[in-house]
Amino acid sequence: MHADGAGTLRSLTSLWDSIGFFTPDARHVVFYSQNGGSVGAVWIMDAHGANEQRLTPPALEGAPTDVSPDGQHLLLFDHVNSPPTLSNDIFVMNLDGTGLTQLTHSPNIHHDAFASYSPDGTKIVFTSDRLSSNVSSSAFGTFDIFIMNTVGSNVTRIVKAVASCPQDGNCANVNWGVDPKNP
Repeated sequence: MHADGAGTLRSLTSLWDSIGFFTPDARHVVFYSQNGGSVGAVWIMDAHGANEQRLTPPALEGAPTDVSPDGQHLLLFDHVNSPPTLSNDIFVMNLDGTGLTQLTHSPNIHHDAFASYSPDGTKIVFTSDRLSSNVSSSAFGTFDIFIMNTVGSNVTRIVKAVASCPQDGNCANVNWGVDPKNP
């Protein structure tokens, strides 16, 4: 439906799809799907639901979290379908699925996830339990909020102990949001 709630409600994805959002130009929807298997991947389709294309291989278990303000790059994290025993890292790729690059390298059994671009596209904010001492093979640790440059450098914690992540993996996430001067 239209952003103002008008128009007809139309489902674009199936039961196995979630975490969908529009690209800045509103021409495409990027989403997470287990379509074609029991492992999630990052997908893209036209805004009206046509031309679905998987962007990441199943082995990555990728989940998208944001598209750059210029609409050229996509942030995602790996191992979305895995238990806490596998670490999560943040990746960036071109919107056409090429150029997959790992940005973070979380320590063993730690989790970097839910990344979001700053409104000007120069920084990335994300949550992580990388400094938490209460991470175990069966549970996530306490999450802090970090920022970094778009190439993964200068990782800096900006908020300490923002949230815990329950056993079910329904974790708190961050989103930088829009520029209030240019919504």
